[in-house]
Amino acid sequence: MLRSILATAALLAITCSVGAQSYRPEDADIRCYSDSTCAALKGKRLWVTINNNEICTSLTAPKGCRSIRPGFSFIVEDVVGEGVLGKYFRVKTDDGKTGYINHANAHLLTFKDPKPAQETRKRQAALEAEQKRKQDEADEAAIAAMPKDQLEKSCILAAAERLPRIPGIEIIGYRTKPLPTEFKPTPGTYMTLVEIDAKAAGLNETYNFVCAKGARTPAIIQAFAR
Repeated sequence: MLRSILATAALLAITCSVGAQSYRPEDADIRCYSDSTCAALKGKRLWVTINNNEICTSLTAPKGCRSIRPGFSFIVEDVVGEGVLGKYFRVKTDDGKTGYINHANAHLLTFKDPKPAQETRKRQAALEAEQKRKQDEADEAAIAAMPKDQLEKSCILAAAERLPRIPGIEIIGYRTKPLPTEFKPTPGTYMTLVEIDAKAAGLNETYNFVCAKGARTPAIIQAFAR
């Protein structure tokens, strides 16, 4: 009974935490939903894909369990235990020790070593991060080289396009101001506050906008309530 409760708790913990990790379905291809499909894994070498798996020293000593990391491999010797959630793979690890892995965790296992694919993704992520860093530096240099009056003109014209569509509205003044402190420009982006004074139906109104102009993108305008 205790084993069944612990197994259920383990399964719930896995279900809740898998989504928070970088789990990819193609990393795992083990399906073990019946006695026959589980038994078919006997004698197979399997690998762990993500950190949610645990290996226990015995079925009667749950405290003897420890986490196993991606890339950990073992040979399935048998399927033991009782109940839907109380079955375990009895496995032989590479150091010759015997351990037990809940068969409910089978979907987190794979027939192939996941490390090469994971290392490839790490290298790709590092390459993309380096490319982004270089692009950010280039964008920052490009923005720094643009005349400020040209950047301000782009922002003022873009802000004028966002004025209310009131018949007869007339722009009577405009200016740029430093950004409020809550705005933090991203690298390679010029940002400023645009104020436009307009007159319509005999009334004067000032409209405020935040403008962001990238080195490779047009000015983006957002209304700003002061």
